[in-house]
Amino acid sequence: MQSGPEQEEGVRRPPDEVPGIDDISESRHRRPGTEAVWDALMGVIDPELGTDIVTLGMVRDITVADTTASVAIALTTAACPLRGQLQTDVTAAAVRVPGISAVNVTMAAMDQHERSALMARARLAAQDRALGLDLPITTRV
Repeated sequence: MQSGPEQEEGVRRPPDEVPGIDDISESRHRRPGTEAVWDALMGVIDPELGTDIVTLGMVRDITVADTTASVAIALTTAACPLRGQLQTDVTAAAVRVPGISAVNVTMAAMDQHERSALMARARLAAQDRALGLDLPITTRV
């Protein structure tokens, strides 16, 4: 078993364990009582990148107070055209969690380091999805 950040040849790691890809936020440090909301947000898929927003590192923080969940989302740009759709999807996913009746979503733009880490995760996820395709050699695109 390896103890360092080196990766065994041929072994794939989840995006948050890939050497050189830092967590872009404190999102990996989940607070008690928020786990169900984190799990629900794994069902929110970024429409442009095709991967869930938790895996991409777009969820910066989640807090739950009484029956209200507060979710901080990082967007790739301040003028993200999908801002409204992501807010709707996040809200819909979070209110499905038992005990949550209201959701406050705040959004902010990523810095360059955060965008780079997100794109590295998105590329890895796209590679993983591509590995599942079994197209005949005669397929034309």
